[in-house]
Amino acid sequence: MERFARNFGIGLLVLLLQFTVGNWIMLLGIKPDFVLLYVIYLGYKEGRISGVIYGFSLGLLQDVAAASAFIGLASLIKSIIGFGAGYLHGKYHILNPIWLSLIAIFLVLLGQILYFGIYYSVSPLEFSEMMQKFILPTFAYTVAVGTVIFLTIPIPLDTT
Repeated sequence: MERFARNFGIGLLVLLLQFTVGNWIMLLGIKPDFVLLYVIYLGYKEGRISGVIYGFSLGLLQDVAAASAFIGLASLIKSIIGFGAGYLHGKYHILNPIWLSLIAIFLVLLGQILYFGIYYSVSPLEFSEMMQKFILPTFAYTVAVGTVIFLTIPIPLDTT
């Protein structure tokens, strides 16, 4: 319970960063998804169930705080990504760090495709236009910021 409270408290700080620092470093209306990065980290560190729980709860709080038109969309997407990241729990000693990084990058891309694909599904935007305007810029910015964070702050993935 203590670990959950600590991780959830850090998640609340990450949400605060999303709406403060995220707005300060916004480029052309695009901001990185700090919450998605944290959910991927928690999935790696704690497993599928924890990835889903943290992804759902932090995604729902993110939707509510942002007054999203689709309440629950971020929680759905982050739950899926947390579950996917959870498959790698305990495998960071086995996998090459390059593969681990590529899988994390793929999860960020998948999260952006799912989010924007559903969010703009009712709009007349073509998928290629959606990729160009929303998915790829958000993906690239999130990966770039995530790379800086993960290289700057040593993040222990050991669960012992």
